[in-house]
Amino acid sequence: ISSPDSQRGIYASNFPEEYEPDPYAELPRDVFFVERKASEDKNSINYELSSSLDVEGVKLPRRVVTASKCGFTYRGCGCFYEGDGNSAQSLADHVYKKCGIRRTDLTLPEDAPPVATINDQNIKDMIGVSEFVFKGRYSSKAFYESGDYIYMEKNGIRYYFVAKVDIPATENTEYSPPNPDFWIADLCSKTLQGCRKRWGTQGSVVIGESEDFKKGELQFGGFPNATKLEQNAR
Repeated sequence: ISSPDSQRGIYASNFPEEYEPDPYAELPRDVFFVERKASEDKNSINYELSSSLDVEGVKLPRRVVTASKCGFTYRGCGCFYEGDGNSAQSLADHVYKKCGIRRTDLTLPEDAPPVATINDQNIKDMIGVSEFVFKGRYSSKAFYESGDYIYMEKNGIRYYFVAKVDIPATENTEYSPPNPDFWIADLCSKTLQGCRKRWGTQGSVVIGESEDFKKGELQFGGFPNATKLEQNAR
């Protein structure tokens, strides 16, 4: 039976040449939080501690798992259904910063035109046009024809609207988006059907030469396999 000293010698002989142990190496530290005061007297106070997994209100995983609904913000982080080509211009830099991605690390699709309403109704069928015409950021001083689409931006996300009818150039806010009498909002139903209308093989997205996305690969933020088992199955 070898002694501990001899074992240490064997282990040491297996170290590479010029190997120096790190004197500051340590296992990850366990961080505990004060949960409540357990007891108190004139000499001492005792606190009850909890780990990060036991803190009240904390859920793991932090992201909610849903089977039928996408949790991404439409045209925002994760979804990325946004054009970066000539037809839709370029996405604002602060959207990239908001997603924690440098602008050079992600090439968006060339075009991501409006598709459907929140109920998955095709906007082209509703208006009766074959093609949309992009008119850039909305301006009350511009004239718009039926089928023209514009965007309005808030918090780094672009919201697109398609003109239902011809809209005069006027300062009257009555004609401004999102008035449903004159505009149809491009919204996603957050379902697989809505995602397929945009990213699917027959979807409206124009990939171009982007290496980040491929036609037919859904950017769906839900978990379709996370379906509940029927509890009363026989």
